[in-house]
Amino acid sequence: MRFTKKTKTYHASNVSFNTKSLVAVSYDWWIFVKPINGKVIFNNYNYSRTTQRHQSKVRWLLDDMGIQYEVVQMHNSLSNLSHDNFIQAFNEYDKKLEEAHRLVNSTRTNQWTKEHNARLITQLNTELDTLSFVADMDNRMVAKWR
Repeated sequence: MRFTKKTKTYHASNVSFNTKSLVAVSYDWWIFVKPINGKVIFNNYNYSRTTQRHQSKVRWLLDDMGIQYEVVQMHNSLSNLSHDNFIQAFNEYDKKLEEAHRLVNSTRTNQWTKEHNARLITQLNTELDTLSFVADMDNRMVAKWR
């Protein structure tokens, strides 16, 4: 990614990361990295291979710069943190966790799949904690959902 000193921004094709605001934007509208109440939040949801490439470039840049970040998966941009969007994200996490638990507890699942899904459950719970933090701090609605 190219760095512009004047704006303190890294750019690549249709993705930018501002080092001052710590905001990453794909296609000039979809914000997938944003600081929220002292934590840098990285929305790992990807719409396409291109979005996945944008996220990979910014993830590499964050790691290279030593910037700590928390990962969530939300279908919507981090610029649109509405109650309905959080409910949708919580429901998506519930579905993923249910499926992972089902595979771990199934007698027909092989050992590698069980271990993989056990790790996935840990990862999803960590992401869910981050999502709860973001939702609670921005919308004060986590208690209503749970």
